[in-house]
Amino acid sequence: MKKRLLSFAIIVLTLIGCGDRNQTPQNIALEEVVTALINSHPLPANTPQTLIDDAQSLIMRSENNGYGLINSKELFTLLEQNTPIQIIDSSSEGNYLLGHIQNAKNIEFNSQSGNANGEMIWNAKITQEDFVKKLGNNKEKLIIFYDTGDLPMYQASPATNACKWAKKLGYNNVYKLIGGLKAWREREYPLTQEKPKCCNH
Repeated sequence: MKKRLLSFAIIVLTLIGCGDRNQTPQNIALEEVVTALINSHPLPANTPQTLIDDAQSLIMRSENNGYGLINSKELFTLLEQNTPIQIIDSSSEGNYLLGHIQNAKNIEFNSQSGNANGEMIWNAKITQEDFVKKLGNNKEKLIIFYDTGDLPMYQASPATNACKWAKKLGYNNVYKLIGGLKAWREREYPLTQEKPKCCNH
């Protein structure tokens, strides 16, 4: 089933008519191309093919595995509106402690997702049972995973693997943050080093 981008407002594409294209940071540009493709909006003629390929790769992976995509502007809006949401930082504990999105919990996943036969393998720092406990019993709640956003788009990332496993374990409203923490930083959204209190998600 094709997942559409979570959206609560009309998406304005700053790629169009924004002046010097090279001034748009890489992960913000990726967010905008993904958003445009998902919503069937036209891309500017000067959009690099490599950026389009990366965006299509992200979309195809999310559709094949049943999770959705959300951009940093939409996530920021959800947080400002105090929308009930669970945010999971799936990068290493060290990266998490350096700064994370407010109320994000840390569940560390690795980037490798399958064995030589292409079968999904569990590759997290906690057991599947503890993963389910941290996510909770509500299989319909909104869960957003992100990682550092450092890996190439053609490579499965920790957040990708976390999304795949959450879907496999029965969670239905799972999204990945496009561009990860890099896109969040590029938009200069706030980070914290505080860990969320128990049950604050």
